[in-house]
Amino acid sequence: MQLPDLELDLKVFRERLAAVLRAPDTHIFIDTSVMIWLYRLGASARDNFVNWVSDSNYKPRVHIPVWAMHEFLGKVQDGANNVFFPHASAVKALGGVEEKIKSAVSLLIDEQLLKQHHIAKTRESYLLRIDRIFRILNAAVSPLKAKLSAEEIHQTLFPLFNELALKSDIFGSSGNRVDESNGKCGLKPHGYCVFEVS
Repeated sequence: MQLPDLELDLKVFRERLAAVLRAPDTHIFIDTSVMIWLYRLGASARDNFVNWVSDSNYKPRVHIPVWAMHEFLGKVQDGANNVFFPHASAVKALGGVEEKIKSAVSLLIDEQLLKQHHIAKTRESYLLRIDRIFRILNAAVSPLKAKLSAEEIHQTLFPLFNELALKSDIFGSSGNRVDESNGKCGLKPHGYCVFEVS
């Protein structure tokens, strides 16, 4: 690995990255964060990624390590929708934020304070402006309130993930040997538990 230049020309970087990805000797490894990130994309962007990875020029060179599959499966089994759709909690919290701001405004704002900040001429016009802002904001984020189903996205991504998963020979790989001196699994990537050997 080499450290990048501190001053980066984004256009040049993208061109170099594209060239590296196209190179037939480049192998691409997808970890758990990328697998989860795909759930946070819109359907069209997710389809673009799936189509790119499925292209015959790339698919043989794209891999998901076994440990990433295990880690991802743990998230699925936990039913952690907040992991797949973290925006949902922020959108839900918006109602509470609106209530607190309107309460604070109704108590604090008066004509004297408005004159100091040159925001509105009267208290009534300012309160109406706050109402209008939240109406616009709630309408703008309404698409984010749609109930998203991880199960539907599973139908698209699970087959792809399974195809890309590296095959593991737990009997023949030296990396999976049991270290008899301490009775624990010799391979311990992050996200794995340690297996005790009787």
